[in-house]
Amino acid sequence: MTVLKGSERLTNDEIVSMVKSKNKKPETDPNEGSLKVISTKEALGHLDDFVLFFEYSSNISINPDELNILKELRCQVLTLHINNAKRGREISHYIKSQVIRIKDDPLMWWSNHRDSFPTLVQLARKYLSILIISVLSE
Repeated sequence: MTVLKGSERLTNDEIVSMVKSKNKKPETDPNEGSLKVISTKEALGHLDDFVLFFEYSSNISINPDELNILKELRCQVLTLHINNAKRGREISHYIKSQVIRIKDDPLMWWSNHRDSFPTLVQLARKYLSILIISVLSE
């Protein structure tokens, strides 16, 4: 793992050494400077750069397994990004939706809106479906 500071771009030699390196320690000590958390879009951009660099560099040889690992990581980050975007849109749509009336059945409302809110309906089922038990008092 290598720590990038700010908007640093990696050189070709740095990319090659990162992928081929068996050393799991960061090349840069995290205590030396401030670290930057990057967005999933930025991470996808860096992974795309890695994959394209190794696929189309004729003077660099890379183990196909290492390239497949980069591609798999890119796929996982992309899936995470897409799922997070969908959930964000779903929550925004829910917040903008009409408020349920006090007389309405919440379970019926969620049943009617399950296609609009597929992720939230799972939470509603979990927290609204409480088993009601009646016990006679003595």
